[in-house]
Amino acid sequence: MPRKPRHRVPEILWRLFGNRAKNLNDAIVDLIPNRNIQPEQCRCRGQGCLGCSSDKPAFLLRSDDPIHYRKLLHRCFVVLHEQTPPLLDFSPTSWWSQREIVERIIEMMQSGCDCQNVICARYDKYDQSSPILELLTSSSWEFLLKRVGHDVMVYLLQQTSIFLPLLGKKHQQVSGPPLCIKHKRTLSVHENKRKRDDNVQPPTKRQWLSSAVDDCPKDDSATITPIVGEDVDQHREKKTTKRSRIYLKRRRKQRKVNFKKVDCNAPCITPSTNGKVSTGNDEMNLHIGINGSLTDFVKQAKQVKRNKNFKFGLSETYSVIPPNHILKTLRPNCYDSKLLMNHIFGEVNVWSTTPSHGKGNCPSGSICLYHSLLKSLKSLIGKTKSSHLKMLLDKHCPVLLLQEDALKSGTTSQSSRRQKADKLPHGSSSSQTGKPKCPSVEERKLYCTNDQVVSFIWAICRYIVPESLLGTTHQMRVLRKNIAWFVSRRRNEKCTVNQFLHKVKPSDFPFFARKELCCMVNGHELQSESIRSTQQMLCTKWISWLFLEIVKKLVHFNFYATESQGGRLNIYYYRKRSWERLISKEISKALDGYVLVDDAEAESSRKKLSKFRFLPKANGVRMVLDFSSSSRSQSLRDTHAVLKDIQLKEPDVLGSSVFDHDDFYRNLCPYLIHLRSQSGELPPLYFVVADVFKAFDSVDQGKLLHVIQSFLKDEYILNRCRLVCCGKRSNWVNKILVSSDKNSNFSRFTSTVPYNALQSIVVDKGENHRVRKKDLMVWIGNMLKNNMLQLDKSFYVQIAGIPQGHRLSSLLCCFYYGHLERTLIYPFLEEASKDVSSKECSREEELIIPTSYKLLRFIDDYLFVSTSRDQASSFYHRLKHGFKDYNCFMNETKFCINFEDKEEHRCSSNRMFVGDNGVPFVRWTGLLINSRTFEVQVDYTRYLSGHISSTFSVAWQNKPVRNLRQKLCYFLVPKCHPILFDSNINSGEIVRLNIYQIFLLAAMKFHCYVYEVSRFWKLHPQTLFKFITISVRYMFRLINRRVRRINTGSSFRPVLKLYKEEVIWLGLDAYIQVLKKKNSRYRMLLIYLKSALSKHSLSQQLSSELRYATDRSNSSSLWKLNY
Repeated sequence: MPRKPRHRVPEILWRLFGNRAKNLNDAIVDLIPNRNIQPEQCRCRGQGCLGCSSDKPAFLLRSDDPIHYRKLLHRCFVVLHEQTPPLLDFSPTSWWSQREIVERIIEMMQSGCDCQNVICARYDKYDQSSPILELLTSSSWEFLLKRVGHDVMVYLLQQTSIFLPLLGKKHQQVSGPPLCIKHKRTLSVHENKRKRDDNVQPPTKRQWLSSAVDDCPKDDSATITPIVGEDVDQHREKKTTKRSRIYLKRRRKQRKVNFKKVDCNAPCITPSTNGKVSTGNDEMNLHIGINGSLTDFVKQAKQVKRNKNFKFGLSETYSVIPPNHILKTLRPNCYDSKLLMNHIFGEVNVWSTTPSHGKGNCPSGSICLYHSLLKSLKSLIGKTKSSHLKMLLDKHCPVLLLQEDALKSGTTSQSSRRQKADKLPHGSSSSQTGKPKCPSVEERKLYCTNDQVVSFIWAICRYIVPESLLGTTHQMRVLRKNIAWFVSRRRNEKCTVNQFLHKVKPSDFPFFARKELCCMVNGHELQSESIRSTQQMLCTKWISWLFLEIVKKLVHFNFYATESQGGRLNIYYYRKRSWERLISKEISKALDGYVLVDDAEAESSRKKLSKFRFLPKANGVRMVLDFSSSSRSQSLRDTHAVLKDIQLKEPDVLGSSVFDHDDFYRNLCPYLIHLRSQSGELPPLYFVVADVFKAFDSVDQGKLLHVIQSFLKDEYILNRCRLVCCGKRSNWVNKILVSSDKNSNFSRFTSTVPYNALQSIVVDKGENHRVRKKDLMVWIGNMLKNNMLQLDKSFYVQIAGIPQGHRLSSLLCCFYYGHLERTLIYPFLEEASKDVSSKECSREEELIIPTSYKLLRFIDDYLFVSTSRDQASSFYHRLKHGFKDYNCFMNETKFCINFEDKEEHRCSSNRMFVGDNGVPFVRWTGLLINSRTFEVQVDYTRYLSGHISSTFSVAWQNKPVRNLRQKLCYFLVPKCHPILFDSNINSGEIVRLNIYQIFLLAAMKFHCYVYEVSRFWKLHPQTLFKFITISVRYMFRLINRRVRRINTGSSFRPVLKLYKEEVIWLGLDAYIQVLKKKNSRYRMLLIYLKSALSKHSLSQQLSSELRYATDRSNSSSLWKLNY
């Protein structure tokens, strides 16, 4: 029996209204009162209606109802407010049409002095129209009116709040009071969960958990808690509110006060002590107290955030330890050693109690942990003052010179060596004096490898930390592996203390051994449980301090950590001296288009300085500006909304621009359908691929301002709306601007609304916002000409190009090159097509197919395809000459054509990609286009430069094992584009090959993710098999949803010829082929997968399409990836 579909209420509505939010079908059924009357006694006179029907849901929704009516009942949601009166009367008939009902309700509400209903927004009395009116008078609402009658429809529009689906996970409110949240509301855990029964209370533990609950995996062996009595535990269970937190200044002051409160004369506990605790409380169990400063320190150390790049300000210093580090501020004496002990382990109340041994005079033969630690920490403080630490940095992470610097240093060293050779004594060898100290490498290899960074950190730890605090030899290997794991973390990953304590055993540390803690109090030994818990606590605090105060700060202080342009999420560590040399060499190239500004002019614009950073790439660095601080300015939002409005209403202004793969699909598919309709098959096609050289930096600012001024209107009217968003832990409200158009509904221009995966509701209250052309030109001019940077003590202003990283950069670039195409390129192509037609007509007398071409551009990447070789060749040569009036020239190294050009010696067709199957492809914006059939695949050769693990991050603090199920589904989403599955473009073999390749990449990521997680958790093969089968079945739903929901207009319809069983078979086979290479790790999982594949119905007789998809030669680039 098929499972009944679930129609869940959106999370945002559930949080705000609870059970009062229902879909339209359930809301109507609940509104109609149950009346036990016969159909003959009803107002319908025996014809049957919703009031007298015994099965109201079956009467409201029938099997033969249209699809649009079904979607309205299930995807439209209704909220019944608390003080709403019940439906008193029900009539199955309707005297008016749906449009007349909505118009009269709006006019009736507007006649009142205070109209706060959303249904009245933007209603024009003269035209009797509004965007919401058009939404509520569609054919599905007319169909609903015939089914429910006049009274129910009027009640829904007047007394309830209605939310219609808009785009993705967004909804639009079309009736009721406007939805609003006054302040950002943070939800607790039990509020975030859905309650199916109001009488059921959440568990006791969930009542005191706040929204900031740490989702880290709970492990008793890794927690940092002192040994406390039962009364303290009971007090914690009674806590029902979030811990109050004092202000930052008061917290710092409190830390200083607590830091000074140190017991300098803490005595040693020995068997000869009388057992009395210094607090005077004889009944209290023996425990170690911790002051507030250490507790705060431990709580802050729960998560170690790895930012995408560390702050780089000062050059390298003589020391490798920060000057404000606690080890640099202390001296190797007894007093400072006690301060450091308090800083690491907390303020110890009862290390020992005998006053006679408080000065360190321990009896002979006794083992005192307190004084042993003091001695070791004194050695730790003393060795941090050594100058040998800088030599360790130069030894393990040498400063790498550029090739040019290496040549200069080589020549100077040779000359100096010749000069010194005369001064050396007879018989002395000078072979070592001329050797350069720093090796030379290429620019892209200036960074230190992770192994070099780990070896440096471990060398520092071995030098300054006593061996007894590093543990046994086995424990040293464990610590080094944990340091290597920390250094190899990727961008946006957060580590927890539990990861640092992986495989760390207190018994392997001599200081925390059992014999060190066997002190006597009152003549009785400590219990074994207390000893073990004390060992664990001391070891946890020491390892936490070692990683947070030494390992982490060594990395922060000695390296500049950043991502690379081709390194994806990997982090690269540069010595600060190497980074400075690289930047000093590339700064002249990065500042191309900037001029130096006087100090007087710079002082007036100091507040408008742009933040920037340098991003390493293969042949240098790229300067990326950060305009996040100005993203909330009203002028920027107005300008962006107007430009997006022009993009949607006047696409011809942008020329041949496409903005994503879906936009490329909308432009390409009609062209291919037109070509096939002429002769039944595709004619020979000729491609030209080009890239604009420095597309953003070469833009003429004066020309750009003239282009924008030419198509801007005098005034724009924008709709000001609210966007009520729903996050995992909070709800908030954003103010958005949406373009207005009376002739279209609201959903046409929703691309101006920021699209994300959050559930949200758009509320339109009818407010307008006017933007003038004069203001737009001033704002755009300021963005272009007032972009000021500060390097050291000099200020620079950009005079050419568009600042990269700005929210408007891509749109302005498209408008600029769109004007170039409309004025120069399109006229040239028309003339070239006429010349080609005249030549062909002179050669042949019979009727020929007219020349057809298509030009597309993704920001700065051109793709030209034509049925005429002469036209493609002429366009190729025109691009090579460039366009001097627009300062636009092409990159000579990135041209690609699929035909041989007679005028050049080196053929650009060599830059095409040819797989092991011999099929030639043209590369363009991450896609592989078959130059013979125009079939489209994904370009996976971009992954060849690195490891697959660099393409994703692991949320270590958010239960990564449980998130594996969602991760496997997310791995399928980025490459799932409708252009890959439409039969109008690709054949059945290529459609299935695209699906198979997506599964191959997801299986490689699956292995890398499991390998990362298996370091800390053991994963059961049956659980992994369950997650894989869920993701494989999800793939078919994802393809269907992507193909059906894409907006293609009326030009064509997507064609999907695919079965669910084929997708499941391809997914299982892809996982088996990938995991075969890791047979020893996935032996049991492979047995489950092969068993499921053998039981599949398609395994008995495979089609030719599935055989072609699983052929290894067709996916040769994927099998070369490192995973």
